[in-house]
Amino acid sequence: MKKLICILNASLSVFESQVLTYLAWFHKYSVFDEICLLVGSRSTSLIKKGKSKECGYEILEFNSPPDYLLFNPVLYQSLAGIISKIQHERTHGKYYAICEGDDYWIDPLKLQKQVSFLEENPEYILTHTNCNFLYEEKGTVQEAACKNNLTLENINKKELFYEIIYNKIKIMTPSVVFRTGFIHKLKNDKKFQMGDTPLWLTLSQFGKFHFLDEPTTVYRFSRGSVTRPALRKNRVGFKVSGFLMRFYYLEKFNYQIPESILQGFEVCLIDYVKLGGVYNSNMDKYLSKPAIEKIKSLKQRSSIINKTDYYLSHPRVLAYEIKESMVTNTWKL
Repeated sequence: MKKLICILNASLSVFESQVLTYLAWFHKYSVFDEICLLVGSRSTSLIKKGKSKECGYEILEFNSPPDYLLFNPVLYQSLAGIISKIQHERTHGKYYAICEGDDYWIDPLKLQKQVSFLEENPEYILTHTNCNFLYEEKGTVQEAACKNNLTLENINKKELFYEIIYNKIKIMTPSVVFRTGFIHKLKNDKKFQMGDTPLWLTLSQFGKFHFLDEPTTVYRFSRGSVTRPALRKNRVGFKVSGFLMRFYYLEKFNYQIPESILQGFEVCLIDYVKLGGVYNSNMDKYLSKPAIEKIKSLKQRSSIINKTDYYLSHPRVLAYEIKESMVTNTWKL
């Protein structure tokens, strides 16, 4: 196996105040064999575990031998839309691994295993792993939560594409390592709230996916995040955006839109309009005539009647919202 070197650029303004913090983090979890700190535009130093007066690292002269793989962390002040930032001008590596701020890696050999697999299997474009799910509100952890990916390697690109469209496989963003050679394929694509799935759909058309059935990552579920908004209207709106994203990529790669996806979109959009969500005529091509008429009639009714109609047709959602409200008010007291 090749050794892994992490390159940390101390000259970047976004990173200057965080250098020591990240050095400590990488040292603690031993993800990399060695860490290279770019002190200036030209000078570099290799940092190994050891004792010194400066942040507990031994600073040595750096050379790049052929048996090393280099990693360059791309750090952002804001993690929102992290997938769209992958095309950032600072990203020039052969592979890309993602770890957003609310998730974390737990296997010190995670990158080593995944990069070695991609190095040895050029027909694969992406590798992802099992994950532990941390439910922050309940304070519980579900270990090895991704149970349905074991046959992923035996399907063709069309089958893989539809597996992602139907959300039948769980590709958890912080577990992924992929080749960067096809990132430019997303350059002119539309932007959607569901930022990672477009990447998986695109990559699925250019190589095979590999699943490592080992939990290397903890994926955090927390209320109020982009994927789990606190407001019911925003939650349903996120689902609507997800349907529109699926339509976009089905059409981009010349695949037929399944009838079940169209039916699901109609139900979701009607609920969204009941909750006060915005509807425009550009969505009509994905709707049946009865659905269009239904939505038009909803727009003519008062918002109170529409919301009442929504909650009466979703009693479990209503019960959940009441429970959440009681818990929140009790906490405030």
